[in-house]
Amino acid sequence: MTPKTILACLTDEGGAAAVCEAAAALARTADAHLTGLHATEGLIHYPSFRVELPKSVYRKIEAEQTDAAGRLEAAFRAATGDLGPRAEWRLLSAMGEQSADRYVDAARTSDLVVMGAAEDARDEYQRRFVQEEVIRHGGRPVLVVPEGARMGAVGRAVVGWRDTAQAARVLHDLRRLLAPGAAVQLVAYGPVAPPGRIARPDEPMEDVAAALSRHGHAVEIARHDDVPSVAAALEEAAHDFDADLLAVGAYGHSRAYDLLLGAVSRDLLRQTRMPVLFSR
Repeated sequence: MTPKTILACLTDEGGAAAVCEAAAALARTADAHLTGLHATEGLIHYPSFRVELPKSVYRKIEAEQTDAAGRLEAAFRAATGDLGPRAEWRLLSAMGEQSADRYVDAARTSDLVVMGAAEDARDEYQRRFVQEEVIRHGGRPVLVVPEGARMGAVGRAVVGWRDTAQAARVLHDLRRLLAPGAAVQLVAYGPVAPPGRIARPDEPMEDVAAALSRHGHAVEIARHDDVPSVAAALEEAAHDFDADLLAVGAYGHSRAYDLLLGAVSRDLLRQTRMPVLFSR
């Protein structure tokens, strides 16, 4: 089943063209409805900090937000002109909340979410925060595309595998994007099973590969020892496999764990040079 409702989250102008073009290409391939969304930040007032700003400041902020939204809409319509009524533009206000909340709400009504990579963004940290919120709380697969990425039918893909619910989820979400007969490589680094579980030496990846091959895909398995950076190793594996995209289960740990020990998801969001599908 291909995605029929795709959401393109246009958080800012950096990378907007890449997001629009990738989302439009996927919508054409799947004959899907595509929604372009931009949410403007609301001005949040904190009662403990009584600071009165002149009305001219508020008007200037609103004018800048309106201008930026207009440029994002123009980029979206330029990339989707041939989609006709299947392309829809939405502009929402956070209304005193965080804009991330609006993207999360919209993600939950979509089959697939497309977002831009945070690297070299004008507000890199804000964009990464929105990405993490959508991936963690949207409940839908999120495809992150860097500048220069080209999307279409996915004929080759690499999946970062571990015996977890998140990895199983991304594998099934990936199937919606794979072309018939697509080649898939399952890649694992270090122990396949998470801590606290007994690892079966062969069965997990073998069973997953067999299940995927029954859908007509050519599946390979690659096991490796631990590496200093799993994110970098996965990108290298995807490059060597000539993959169209990389797919990984996202945020299998708490925020505190990720902050202290690092996370593959976070590292990929920071450094990806190719489209990455995240599922949680």
